[in-house]
Amino acid sequence: AEHGCQGHVRRDDRRTVADVRTGDLTAAGIDIAHHVAHIAFRRRNDNLHNGLEERRAGLLAGLLEGHGAGDLERHFRGVDLVIRTIVQRDLDIDDRVTGENTGEHGALNTGVVPLGNMEAIQFHPTGSVPTDILMTEGCRGDGGTLLDVNEYRFMPDYEPEKAELASRDVVSRRMEERIAMGKGVKTKYGEHLWLDITLLGEHHIKHKLREVYEICHYFLGVDPTKEWIPVRPAQHYTMGGVRTNPTGESPQLKGLFAAGEAACWDMHGFNRLGGNSVAETVVAGMIVGEFIADFCEKPENGIDIPTSIIYESLAKVQNELNGFIKCTGNEDAVKLRTRMQGVMTTKIGIFRRGKDMEEAVTELEELYKRSFNIPVKDVVGNNPELVYAYRTRSMLRVALTVAYGALNRQESRGAHYREDFSVRDDVKWLNRT
Repeated sequence: AEHGCQGHVRRDDRRTVADVRTGDLTAAGIDIAHHVAHIAFRRRNDNLHNGLEERRAGLLAGLLEGHGAGDLERHFRGVDLVIRTIVQRDLDIDDRVTGENTGEHGALNTGVVPLGNMEAIQFHPTGSVPTDILMTEGCRGDGGTLLDVNEYRFMPDYEPEKAELASRDVVSRRMEERIAMGKGVKTKYGEHLWLDITLLGEHHIKHKLREVYEICHYFLGVDPTKEWIPVRPAQHYTMGGVRTNPTGESPQLKGLFAAGEAACWDMHGFNRLGGNSVAETVVAGMIVGEFIADFCEKPENGIDIPTSIIYESLAKVQNELNGFIKCTGNEDAVKLRTRMQGVMTTKIGIFRRGKDMEEAVTELEELYKRSFNIPVKDVVGNNPELVYAYRTRSMLRVALTVAYGALNRQESRGAHYREDFSVRDDVKWLNRT
């Protein structure tokens, strides 16, 4: 990855691989994206954008997601538009990250930009219970072990060679199987297993795994140098997203780029390996960022969108938001979202079965219809209730893409595991969903 990036980096206006070695990995990717967006915003010319200005304006409206017109520059910067948000993680209950990221829904709203591999959702084996904060892979990499309710180390029984070091999808499945056998630790927060790193010693934990020590201390009230950590698999990473070509651009909508976890860029396939999110930050940030900068520098890629189209697109979003205010229905956004999370966790989770997924698609469609009967109070200023209701509806649409994709992919591949189609099928399914 490092070798592949160096040829794309210009020293004068981007962080280089040498900068990355200093440890500022996240900034290396983000600064590039900010920089190319700044380049794009400076560009102005009179060229039309291959007749796609109306679709781009529609995408703008979709991505505003209920924000005011003052956020225009933040979402739509002249020539290019970059989706680099994380997939909406609130789709599942067992989830280590919550967020307000709606890039995929914005792409869906265009009607022309497809999503790919949305069913490829990875579960990390060691989400802490009850917080779902991730206990890093380093715990097991350094020698930590997984134990059941009987204090028995079970992974060597399933994976004699790799044990706890098997891939994330394998370890997650084995843990859930163990819990299903009645070997989980029962608590008011649900069943869990134990992660034991006490054998690593206090010095190692406090120096090599300091973050784990602090998370356990502040969020769990556990001292991992003396006590075991309660863990259970939690939703972690989404390999799918906005479909792009190798440059990060949407084939269907010129000028729309997606990078990072929001993109179906095919860096990870159906099962991201540990540490590769950092690689993607650097690689996608540099390579896609470079292509965006080159795109912006070409005069033929300019665009002149009539102001009327922008206002018409914004009016569509405003009308949808007003629909919540004027609604006289009796649906509760919290209850709809909670039910959606339950459906996704129990029927589109680590183990998937055709009948369950058919039921999930049917129920999610019904929940989506019900979301049009959510009333919201009209208040002056910020309206968190409106944001919650609008995003709940948006999340239901994204959840449907995940469920429907999982139902249609009749094989098991990476993080997508079907009990009724347990074998990988490269003949029929070596392609994007």
